[in-house]
Amino acid sequence: MPLSSSSPASSGAAMRNVDFWVGLILTGAGGYALFEASGFDAASRVFPMAVASLLLVLGFMLFLNCIIRGTGRPLPLREIGLVLLCVVLVGGWALLLKARLGFALSTFLLQLGLAWLAGERQPLRLVAFAALITVVTYLIFVVVLDVRLPRSILSFIAPGL
Repeated sequence: MPLSSSSPASSGAAMRNVDFWVGLILTGAGGYALFEASGFDAASRVFPMAVASLLLVLGFMLFLNCIIRGTGRPLPLREIGLVLLCVVLVGGWALLLKARLGFALSTFLLQLGLAWLAGERQPLRLVAFAALITVVTYLIFVVVLDVRLPRSILSFIAPGL
């Protein structure tokens, strides 16, 4: 039964709505990112705080829109497992960064996992795709944007490696 955009949704219908959960997750992630970014030094915190604030506000707007209007799509229960695996991959990437494995190695492993989840099964293509994305993002952040990447156990080779 589709949700009507002209009447408020019942709480049960809202919780079966993908926008309800996406809004809730984005609001939580934006709030946490804002909290973390507030601990950065003054020169480094402006951009992360702006992105985190935007994430928090847009997530909350989506959440409220779902609650008030009842708009959105039904929750795709079959795809939740895939989404959870992506969340686990990104969480693992963050933990590897925190463990000082380095941006390049952590990102390479993340891209391997994401490409595999996207359906790529040929090992050579998986490695080539992950390496290409890792090199391009590294160059964008380090060379073009001059971002200091987190220190890693391989920083003696290159910064943030």
